Amino acid sequence: MREGNTVIIPYPSHPIVKSIRKFAEDKLRFFTFGRQPIAEYVDFIKALDWLSDRYDFEYLVVRSNHLLHFERSYLVKMQRKLSLDEVYKYLHSSDIHLIPKAQSNGCVVSSTLCQCLGALTPTVVPNTRHFEILPLIDGFKPAVVYDSVDDLKSKLVKLIEDEEFRKGVIRSAERFVEANRCDKIAKEFLKLYKDATVERKVIQIQRSH
Repeated sequence: MREGNTVIIPYPSHPIVKSIRKFAEDKLRFFTFGRQPIAEYVDFIKALDWLSDRYDFEYLVVRSNHLLHFERSYLVKMQRKLSLDEVYKYLHSSDIHLIPKAQSNGCVVSSTLCQCLGALTPTVVPNTRHFEILPLIDGFKPAVVYDSVDDLKSKLVKLIEDEEFRKGVIRSAERFVEANRCDKIAKEFLKLYKDATVERKVIQIQRSH
């Protein structure tokens, strides 16, 4: 996208790698990885505490620095740094991906979301600036965005219970990833470089005359 002399190129997304696993085919699983501050997990723990009275599930949290201090029967904690292939392995064995992100005052994009959407595992994120530019695609955003813990509870239930809603989110994620696939974004950067080179040459020719 070009706005005046500014060219806007989207953050690249990892290409789609589909899973053959059916939703909750053996057990309902939630998954989070990374090393976010502990406070950013609180919304998810509160919502899952409430859900634990209604569903049998597992929440796997893999952190590279230290384990969460929360203790829950549904919570499985692991300390290790994952490769991208391992991240996709866990995403494909999970049903819902939870990304904790605190609010930011800056203009930011979630690299984690762009890295992981290609697994087509429904993803849930807080309504922070990291996700404010996510588009509506056929009525659904590529990730489910929640505003509060109560909103998170209802949207998790909808993802679990409403197959059409879940499929809509996955379709939106698939179209978003295809539009912003890393190889396509690389070509946009190359085109921008070539265009800038041509413009510099034109300016040099004009100056020489």
